[in-house]
Amino acid sequence: MKKIFYFFGILLVIWLVFIFIGFLSNKTEPVGVIHELPLQQNLVLFYNKDLISSPPATWQEFMDIKSAVPTGRQAAIGTADNIEYAPEILVLLMLEQGIIWPDFGNDLGERALKFYTQFADSSKKVYTWDKDRENSLQEFSQGRIGLIFAYEKDKSQFANINYNISRIPVIDISQPVPELPELSEDAKAVLAEMIESVASGRKSAEEAISQGAGLIQELQK
Repeated sequence: MKKIFYFFGILLVIWLVFIFIGFLSNKTEPVGVIHELPLQQNLVLFYNKDLISSPPATWQEFMDIKSAVPTGRQAAIGTADNIEYAPEILVLLMLEQGIIWPDFGNDLGERALKFYTQFADSSKKVYTWDKDRENSLQEFSQGRIGLIFAYEKDKSQFANINYNISRIPVIDISQPVPELPELSEDAKAVLAEMIESVASGRKSAEEAISQGAGLIQELQK
């Protein structure tokens, strides 16, 4: 009987030692430490709070910012060569239209491409960007543009900007932002060429979509 009591006594001591060690290890961590969450894999919307009072939740609100911000300082969107992550932005627009990637060679794909490139068309009311601007991340880091699309990992470049982060605009406020599929570098190159060919007037949106969709379908095989 005494052996049993000794045995349980030893187990109790071991249990108390573990509790004490755990207590000490918790006390060594400074109060107020916040563990950093993994960065989002999707694009987000950065906005300069000195130019944009609140972020647009929908694409209609995104277009309406034109009237509230000086011309040329609204948003970086519309081209590919000087827009960081232009292919990814276009694909998200396609997904929001209901396209199942990579099947975008249809009217919905054409609509998304037209929507994207209209921001680089000087004949459109929403015109805000052109091929002569600097890279979108650089323009934002210098406080010259109100809205850009980027990843959270890019925020280290914006230390001198009074900015905040919001989700990508959607067509309808109740619509979730779709998950961006993994895009190969070859697919990104095709998408960028589609954007530039339409933004420069070399091709119609219908031509660019038809040819680009075929190339990406081949790359997916």
